[in-house]
Amino acid sequence: MAGFAAIWVLACNAPTAAPEVPASPAKTSSTGSVRYRVAFDPAGSLTVEVDAPAGTLAELTIERGAEDYVTALEVAPTGDAYQAVTTPTFPLRLAACKRSCSIRYRFDLAAAARDFDNPQFADALGGGFLAPPTTWLLRPIEPRPQPFELTVATPGSAFVSGLEPRADGTFTASLADLSQAPYSAFGPFVPHIVSIGDARVEVVRVGPEPSVGDRAVFEWVERAAGEIAGLLGEFPQKHTLVLVVVGGGQSVANGSALGNGGASVIVHVGADVTRAHFADDWILTHELVHISMPGLSSKHSWMEEGMATFLEPMARARAGHLPASEVWAEWYYAMWQGQPMGNDGGLDGTRSWGRLYWGGAMFWLLADVTIRERSNGARSVKDCLRSANRDGGTIATRFSIERFLAACDRGVQAPIVSTLYRQLANEPVNVDLDTLFKKLGVRKAARGVDFDDSAPLAELRKQMFTPE
Repeated sequence: MAGFAAIWVLACNAPTAAPEVPASPAKTSSTGSVRYRVAFDPAGSLTVEVDAPAGTLAELTIERGAEDYVTALEVAPTGDAYQAVTTPTFPLRLAACKRSCSIRYRFDLAAAARDFDNPQFADALGGGFLAPPTTWLLRPIEPRPQPFELTVATPGSAFVSGLEPRADGTFTASLADLSQAPYSAFGPFVPHIVSIGDARVEVVRVGPEPSVGDRAVFEWVERAAGEIAGLLGEFPQKHTLVLVVVGGGQSVANGSALGNGGASVIVHVGADVTRAHFADDWILTHELVHISMPGLSSKHSWMEEGMATFLEPMARARAGHLPASEVWAEWYYAMWQGQPMGNDGGLDGTRSWGRLYWGGAMFWLLADVTIRERSNGARSVKDCLRSANRDGGTIATRFSIERFLAACDRGVQAPIVSTLYRQLANEPVNVDLDTLFKKLGVRKAARGVDFDDSAPLAELRKQMFTPE
């Protein structure tokens, strides 16, 4: 790896209805899962009942700003009558739940949606409501690895979630996931299932049907998911929710992915979007790349955003949906934005847009070229992701940086990614992109770039965009 550093490194984004919520506390034990049971009123009210083992929910919180929408809060030690919690304040401490207990309350989702007006927290859209469980479920103040189960009753309506579903319609995850649980929605939504091998992508259109029609929406999602599966060999998550929010305009506007206990994407499109816009879109593919990577600490966000920035055009090009020359031209002219500038430090902890996206993409380009060169083309960055996926690492889970780097190095059979991380994470380092592109045979042209097929790494460059 010393040679690598010397050459290129210069030091200085319809489910089954659940049972009705029971009217009295259910039996609980001192061990096992916390059980949430929710009933949805189409007017926008939730009735929530929780059964918790001893000590699990003695100290509670909820999404910041959502406290005012919790009403009619009551608590009961298991087997006893409910008692009202008058004037609750958060963080909430319930002495009764030092033993096994039951809690029930109402949550005014309609009011939260009106005030938040943001599907990341709560919003009223398409005759229903978008809000992740983080917004409306009470959870322990300190993250706990203990499992929870969630059932949702939606008479005459539907509930969809990126949380992992069981065959009986119950959703399961860890209490530690509730601080940022996947996107979810209540309302008159009809899911469409896109099958990608053994994986299921649940597509829900929220808002009016766009003029291009729902079939075009579903085909667009299937195409983007197929690009990821084609690159990685399979779609990395068995169940993913994609919420397509239709508003004004005629383009694919923006998107975001959210995991922790499951996998979900929200993407916004205009009502007048066309098939041509879908064909040119990169946003959904970018967000679906995020599904393939475990959640890391926020100081490593550049690694997640960089992976999506790097792999998105590669996935599209390898599927035949984008010329490889356009990808190389973008990298050649834009990747300099990832270099440290001014007071920039190492990549860890960066908040600079250029460092976050293009610095991260530059890291993964360096990693990919080095992996391919060291393995004579047998391995690449995708083997890093495949290894992490085999270890359970997708957007549904959180990994320490050490665990992720170890999985990467196992996948590529050499300590390449971890070594590069140590070089670039903590100190500002200028990468010699001119030398890198010259070795790959990529050079500036009057329009875009030209290729030099006599360059030392020209065959490696071609291999990067050749479908297997």
